[in-house]
Amino acid sequence: MVENNEIGQKVRRYFIQVEKEFMQLVSNKKEENFFHKFDNFEELSKELETYYSLLNETIKIVELLNSRNGAELLQVDGFMKNSTGFSPLQTFGVNLKNHYFIPTELGKIVGKSPHEINLILEKNGLQEKVNGNWKQTEKGKPFGIVLKSGSFEQIKWRLEVLEA
Repeated sequence: MVENNEIGQKVRRYFIQVEKEFMQLVSNKKEENFFHKFDNFEELSKELETYYSLLNETIKIVELLNSRNGAELLQVDGFMKNSTGFSPLQTFGVNLKNHYFIPTELGKIVGKSPHEINLILEKNGLQEKVNGNWKQTEKGKPFGIVLKSGSFEQIKWRLEVLEA
């Protein structure tokens, strides 16, 4: 379930690496009498419960990240970063630089309406209105792609378009 997309694959690789490091740590600590640092089984059990709880919370974060589109991921990441200093996307090595977004999603990211985003794109010469439809200009081609569905075309833009 988690591996159905690029984010899920990166998260799975991350957890495999964490598990290897944990097993190595436990293996090394066994040699250093790791279990002797606990006065009793209750202390050891409490420490293992903490690790287990952290793992479960991390899995919940991963499932949440996998269930969202790019714009929602950036919103959640921005909120988390501003509130806690923790960036889930950075922690899991997720880079949305090569993802494409419709103006509605871009607007959600920067707090503007889709109409405002379209006007900004037009003002910057990245798109123009032809016969009532937005068309990508030559200047806009490095920043977006045009998706065609029958007679309908939609332009999706990379995040860097917000900086253009």
